[in-house]
Amino acid sequence: MIKKQLVLIFISIFLISCLEVDSSIAIKKDGTGIWDLQYRISQEAIYITPGLEFSGFNYFPTNENEIRKRINEIMGLGLLQISVRETADFSEFYTRMSFQNTDDIKSFLSNSEEKSLVEISSDNDGSFSLKIKNIYIPEINQDTLKLLSALYPKKMINIIVSFPGIVTDSSTGFLSKDPEKAAFEMRTIDALTTEEPVIWTINYE
Repeated sequence: MIKKQLVLIFISIFLISCLEVDSSIAIKKDGTGIWDLQYRISQEAIYITPGLEFSGFNYFPTNENEIRKRINEIMGLGLLQISVRETADFSEFYTRMSFQNTDDIKSFLSNSEEKSLVEISSDNDGSFSLKIKNIYIPEINQDTLKLLSALYPKKMINIIVSFPGIVTDSSTGFLSKDPEKAAFEMRTIDALTTEEPVIWTINYE
């Protein structure tokens, strides 16, 4: 039991150290758009990723060649800009891509089992929906969660979406000062403790 708990703690720390994401999606009237994706992954996580079998990770490429390969495999994506910054502790990736529809984003954020981290729908009638899969680990006890929250209080998933119209309401997150944008953020620790996926719906006109 103790051994199992230690493994769960290790996996939890691994996931939290990996998932620090900033994403900006700009949708045009015809459904095409620009997607800016920036994420940071610890070097330890990159080193051990090939040996991990669980589906809580590997949604994000861990080197520039993997990013380029994944984009090339998705017909609707086009690479506009890419940069990689590496330190002794982490690798940070920034990619700007064009997309033909939001399904292209879903395809990029799919793992080797073709399971996607997100599901996105965007209609020309002024509605947008984003469903984010949580990496839920039910066996983690409260003491471990408190420890992880204290160690990693600022690890966040941030998403900003801009629309070809004025945002009228948002089911969660918050509205930006810019009336054509809405924003959502979630602590990575919450992704480990929330069983149900997060569903974010937005209406605009």
